[in-house]
Amino acid sequence: MRKLSAVVSVAALASFTACGDGGGGGGNSASAIQASCSGPSFCDDVEGLSSQDLAIASSTCGAQGYAWASSACPGAGRVGTCVRDLPPSATGMSATFVLVQRIYDMALADAVNICASLGGTWTPG
Repeated sequence: MRKLSAVVSVAALASFTACGDGGGGGGNSASAIQASCSGPSFCDDVEGLSSQDLAIASSTCGAQGYAWASSACPGAGRVGTCVRDLPPSATGMSATFVLVQRIYDMALADAVNICASLGGTWTPG
């Protein structure tokens, strides 16, 4: 059951929260983490968003029943991070962003497989 809820959570949240500029950190590389959105087994750091896009991210996070915070995702207990580009059509935001999703409390193999199935790049730890 926990595995299923984690898979659903990762897929559901990937629909909106993002950071950067879609270019691997190019244009917004100096930006600081503005907020985070977390649910069971994941937390997304949010950075480099305009105020309008930040409002979209916050609203979507809450509407999906996840927790919005004005701080970065915790480092403790992290299995790894899945990074992938999300176009505006997937987020409702004004530009393509890089989704930085931190994964917790999940078997490493499951997390790696989910990340790969979403077209992401996995980094352990």
